[in-house]
Amino acid sequence: FDGKKQEGEVYTETDLPNPLNWYAETKFQGEKAVEDSGADYVILRIAYPYRARFDVKKDFFREISDRLKEGLEVKAVIDHIFCPTFIDDMAEAFDVVIKNDAMGIYHAVGSEALTPYEASVKIAEVFGLPVDLISKTNRKEFFRDRALRPFNLTLGNDKIAKLGVRMRGFEEGLITIRRQLEFPG
Repeated sequence: FDGKKQEGEVYTETDLPNPLNWYAETKFQGEKAVEDSGADYVILRIAYPYRARFDVKKDFFREISDRLKEGLEVKAVIDHIFCPTFIDDMAEAFDVVIKNDAMGIYHAVGSEALTPYEASVKIAEVFGLPVDLISKTNRKEFFRDRALRPFNLTLGNDKIAKLGVRMRGFEEGLITIRRQLEFPG
């Protein structure tokens, strides 16, 4: 999506994507190819997945928490809104969609829209890390060497909720992760 919706507005599954960068364009073209195939299909859109454990690749949660644990500054964007997705909820969404033979496009994203700055502060607060290491920046500065991110990428998850899937808000997901890390297994 181009992110031009106002703060507080959400993109629904029926909104037509308008990609602003190559990565977004490839995702859109992939969706179109699936839709145009003539086959029965389901597409689950996710955003910024995070989880308790995954050593293969750091997600944004781990990147921020590790920097704070190491006493390093975290520069966090204040003019970008997103809905981080707790992977445990995403797994439930896949399970429910399959069991219900659901068709079409679903937004399987977290229930809370926030900025990366707000997300960073929540990570620090939930895990007892220093909030004073988090500084504010903007998209233009932070992404200066990379593809610019749209302002508002809030995806509404009402459609997946109608199937009985409850997607957690970011803070609730973080609290669950803290418990999972304290009591592994």
